[in-house]
Amino acid sequence: MTSETLFKNKYYKVILNNGILRLYCLKPGAAIIPITEDRKIILLDIKRDALNTNEIEIIRGFSENGESPEETAKRELFEETGYSCRTLISLGYIYPDSGLIMNKVELFLGIDSYKVQEMIGYDEGISKLLFRSFDEVYQMALNGTINDSFTICSLFRAMGYIDFIRERNVNKK
Repeated sequence: MTSETLFKNKYYKVILNNGILRLYCLKPGAAIIPITEDRKIILLDIKRDALNTNEIEIIRGFSENGESPEETAKRELFEETGYSCRTLISLGYIYPDSGLIMNKVELFLGIDSYKVQEMIGYDEGISKLLFRSFDEVYQMALNGTINDSFTICSLFRAMGYIDFIRERNVNKK
C-alpha cells in the first residue's frame, strides 16, 4: 500500500493512496441559513471561481482558531453579511462529498437575524445579498436556480421549523 501527499495547505491535504485521490479537509466548517425577523432567508449572490459563474448560496466557511461550529456560523454570518441572529438551531451535519472528501460541515438555522452593520464580504466574491421567502427559495432549489449542496441540504432540514417560525411571527403581531 503506497500513500503520497501531493499537496497541503491550511485547509486541505491531497493524498494519492494506491492510485485513488483523496482530499482531507483540515479545518471543520459550518453553514447557516439565516431567517430575518420578517421571515426572509438571506442568500448570497457569490462568484465561484471553480465554476466560473455566480451562484446563489447560504453563508458558510471554515472554523478559525479552535472555535466551535456555532461560533463559526455566527462569525461567518457577520463577516459575509453584517447580520447576527438571536437564536441558532442545529440542523445536524453533512459530508459534502463522501466519496472524495473527508469533510464534515455543521448546518445551522439562524432565527430572527438582524442587521448589525452595513457590510458585505465583497472580498470573498459576494456581489449582493438576496432576501427571499422560504417558498421562493424552495422554488429556486426545485427549478435549478440554486444548485449549491449546502443550501439545498440546509433548506431541506429547515423545513421542519418553518411552521414554528411562521407561528412565532404571527403571534408577535
